[in-house]
Amino acid sequence: MLKKRVLILTGKAGSGHLTVAQAYQYWLTKWGYEAWVLDVLPPINEKINNWLYKVPKTYKQLFAFSNNKAWARLVTLPSKMEIERRIRKLAPDYKSADMIISTHPLIHPTWGKKRVMTLMDPIVHAVYLVLPRAQHYISFWKDCEGNTKGFGIAAKRVSYTGPLARPLFYENARNLRKNHYKGECKKTLGIAPETTLVLVMAGQAWIYRAAEYLQYFKNIFRKENVIFAFMCGKNKDFAQQMSSKYRRVKMFKILNWLSEEEVCRWMAAADFGVAFSLAQMAVEAGLSKLPIYIFRLIEGQEEGYRAVIEDNGVGMYVPGEPQNQVEILKVLYKHTQTMFGKNLVNWQKELLEAPNRVKKVLEKI
Repeated sequence: MLKKRVLILTGKAGSGHLTVAQAYQYWLTKWGYEAWVLDVLPPINEKINNWLYKVPKTYKQLFAFSNNKAWARLVTLPSKMEIERRIRKLAPDYKSADMIISTHPLIHPTWGKKRVMTLMDPIVHAVYLVLPRAQHYISFWKDCEGNTKGFGIAAKRVSYTGPLARPLFYENARNLRKNHYKGECKKTLGIAPETTLVLVMAGQAWIYRAAEYLQYFKNIFRKENVIFAFMCGKNKDFAQQMSSKYRRVKMFKILNWLSEEEVCRWMAAADFGVAFSLAQMAVEAGLSKLPIYIFRLIEGQEEGYRAVIEDNGVGMYVPGEPQNQVEILKVLYKHTQTMFGKNLVNWQKELLEAPNRVKKVLEKI
């Protein structure tokens, strides 16, 4: 019997959409499908996205301003023909695919026998939901029903599954059931077991938000047995600048691009995270039982993730200006496990069920 063929369409806007596409590919292949990923978003969209990251207030305003049917339609229309041209070039037989899944809001799957749009965020922007519409919607979060109903999408066409993550994070979750695993990871990274490891997390463009915090971390935590590790992704400029400026500060580790395996190890070793953006990192942290203190996030798009973190009791938003936030963190950090430990176990269990839910939904479709 021939394998069902699934085409996964995505685009780079940060790395979250591409990460989810790759997660789909991994699981679909594991379940016996033939699956492949195509990045079909025109480059101009990534450039616009990167520029908006540098002006957060503009990003928030644009997110809110375009979150209605009329404006969302205008956003999707200009790139529709170019996206199809890119699909046709990369996969000439794309229309014969048994299923096409999109993980990006600008890519509406209107080809293939079955057409699925993935709703990745707790707050579903209108651009996901306008015409041309997919036949089916997979929602990673439970809170989207009000959004889809408002666009005339029948409830039976929307399925909640929970979010997918990169495959090694599920292995990370299983390893963390062993009490000694966190200590082993710290040892591998050259960190003493009794040292508190803080993982400073953000998408590669958003890590710049952490720049003004380093001096406060240095001054306020100077007498604490704490190491701050900054995940810089592919942001080489930030990594080089901070490595040069704080090269003599032993409590800082500036991390360049990390493989999936390395990210898993750092998350497993860390005692908690400090977030300057969330999205997929919140899912990976949850699988790694890593509590999160939210200092900043992408306003508009990521505000729903703050609710997810706080409602599940696996972290909290820390208000105030940078110095105040760091001072509050110093008061709280030694109580992190007491505050969030039990909830992290339940949250990890919930996230581990997502692949099974996705499998059932796709089989049904």
